[in-house]
Amino acid sequence: MRVGLVIYGSIEILTGGCLYDRRLLDHLVSRGDRAEVISLPRRNHYPRALCDNASPSLVRRLTRARFDVLLQDALVHPSLVFLNGWLRAKGSLPDRHDRSPIARPEPPACRELALSLAPALAPTSA
Repeated sequence: MRVGLVIYGSIEILTGGCLYDRRLLDHLVSRGDRAEVISLPRRNHYPRALCDNASPSLVRRLTRARFDVLLQDALVHPSLVFLNGWLRAKGSLPDRHDRSPIARPEPPACRELALSLAPALAPTSA
């Protein structure tokens, strides 16, 4: 399965969210999925983030990738809020799901992925 993960900034930064994203990617690769990170510039201003919706390079990247599932960190919402609807209407984008394994996975590929991710992303006891 081809899985895209959209985040702000680098996957290599050592923050809680990035560690979660890294764990998610490691799990996907371990089960034989092809995972690609789409890293958007970090936005500190909501109106600037909304401008990403009109980015020709982002549109090209998302339409050409042909992902089976596109996971989006909840923080990138303003950068994709309008673009998601437009791409979905064109048939270029699978249904949008947050990176959470409890998101509403409707297509079979999403359901299989969610069931696979639940144990891998469960909190670990220290």
